[in-house]
Amino acid sequence: MNADEIRSNLEALAQELGSTGEEVQVVIVGGALMAFHHFRESTTDIDTVSSINPELRKAIKRVAVSRELPEHWLNQSAMAFVPNTLDEEEQHIVLKRGRLIVLGVSNEVLFLMKLNSNRRRDHDDLLRIWPATNYKTAEEVLNAYNTAYPMAIEDPFLLTWISDLIRTSEQQR
Repeated sequence: MNADEIRSNLEALAQELGSTGEEVQVVIVGGALMAFHHFRESTTDIDTVSSINPELRKAIKRVAVSRELPEHWLNQSAMAFVPNTLDEEEQHIVLKRGRLIVLGVSNEVLFLMKLNSNRRRDHDDLLRIWPATNYKTAEEVLNAYNTAYPMAIEDPFLLTWISDLIRTSEQQR
């Protein structure tokens, strides 16, 4: 899904939810948020760090059927990477339609989450996100990471790895 397809699918979800009832907030992260910010072309799904109540789950399934999307096109796969420092006030509105409010995390949180997941595909994402963060140094990132993920196993090479990533990102600009 590219940014337009993500937007269209979320608008379809808003339509499925209707206009009456309480607001439904969905906080997106990962590739979908990166596509919205034009850090990458597309993603295969939309990751949320919000709980999915039964009403929302049913609406997600109806959109999946009507648009021939995978059943879990909107999912909670990123919940394992949520930082302890996730702050609702740092989130911004990505889309608001009817009862649906789609929020995105800050670039700094997105960076930390990608750093924590540290899959092979996350490296390029980190290179793209870095210039859009407010971090100034690798030490600042490491301190934020340690605060966000206090249970993470200490990696004696992480500071060097982050420094190298920053250098590579700045060379590619």
